[in-house]
Amino acid sequence: GREPLPIHLRHGAQQRPVTAMCFGQGQPPPPASARAHPPTTTTAPDATWLVTASKDAVVLWHVEDAYAAAAEGCAPEPDAILLEKQGAVDAVAMSPDGAGRVAVAAGAEVRVVATADCRCLFILEGHAAAVTAVAFSPHAAHTLVTAGEDRTFKVWDLEAGTLVYQSSILCAASLTAVSIDPEYPRAAIGAADGVVR
Repeated sequence: GREPLPIHLRHGAQQRPVTAMCFGQGQPPPPASARAHPPTTTTAPDATWLVTASKDAVVLWHVEDAYAAAAEGCAPEPDAILLEKQGAVDAVAMSPDGAGRVAVAAGAEVRVVATADCRCLFILEGHAAAVTAVAFSPHAAHTLVTAGEDRTFKVWDLEAGTLVYQSSILCAASLTAVSIDPEYPRAAIGAADGVVR
């Protein structure tokens, strides 16, 4: 088939620069009657989502619905406003198990939000400075790894909302990125000094 044309995703809740994004797969949100911000259309059971984050809002978009709206000459509408006025966002990640959990790094906290009802499941505190990277484990989707300007990384259990591991200070530079190997349970941590650990 033909390549889809580029589309523009814009919503009034997001007026400031988009600073973090991620794609994810998962179940559609529940019916409109159960949500503060109802979904725009009926979605497939294993939909593709895009989370966009700015200082003023974190927005959930159903990708196929956005393309369909654009093809009909309409402006795409988001399916949910997950957070508003949460402050600067450096990183977002969606759980790989399709459960619809989004981790949002805003300042020294990480909020874990359920896409089904926009409810904040956990506020993870423990970093001494801004959290700059978040990643869900592909091996255990309830496991989240965070890294930050405090030069540490942390491993969280999202079934209990608890910290299960905290590294020592890894280096003199801020940690800037985290990625988890899909084949083996290990993480790579990037830092501002140009070194991956």
